[in-house]
Amino acid sequence: PIVEVMGAVNACVDEGFTLPSGTTVFTSGSYSDTTFSILGCDTVRLFDVVIDPLPGSNRQITLCEGEAYTLPNGAERSPDAAWIRNERWEALAATDRQTFAPITPDFVMELRSAHQSLSALREKMDEYMAHGCRLGWLIDPQHRRTYVYAENGDIQTIGFDTPLSGGEVLPGFVLRLGEIG
Repeated sequence: PIVEVMGAVNACVDEGFTLPSGTTVFTSGSYSDTTFSILGCDTVRLFDVVIDPLPGSNRQITLCEGEAYTLPNGAERSPDAAWIRNERWEALAATDRQTFAPITPDFVMELRSAHQSLSALREKMDEYMAHGCRLGWLIDPQHRRTYVYAENGDIQTIGFDTPLSGGEVLPGFVLRLGEIG
């Protein structure tokens, strides 16, 4: 077969990207698409698809590590990664944005290390969600699974073989843990 490297292509999250074969993809990633010929000269095209947020949504995805926040109950927390919508962050006084900002992130991620208690981290995730966090990921590499916390109270357990989606909170954001040893 003929192999063509098509490079990076961008698409909007609400439209996705349609490969030449007619398959439409809605998540960023590397895709191969084969066009078959009756003459036997098939073509394989390689695409790096980047799904952009909704036009006009003004969402910037910046995950911060090491930031600290004060939750409404007064607890000071520093998740392994967090994200806050720009309009919420900008609504804070400049002095409040310095350290331990008085805000609950829209998204938090905690990565369990070998010495951390899973039950303690689950309590921490419950606390984030109780105070307005919209999406939380508790990643447990020891058991190769992630606990996905939704703002409606649902908690899903997802294996590392399934990509994590930012959903409506972080449109277009996908984390693939399957290749982590």
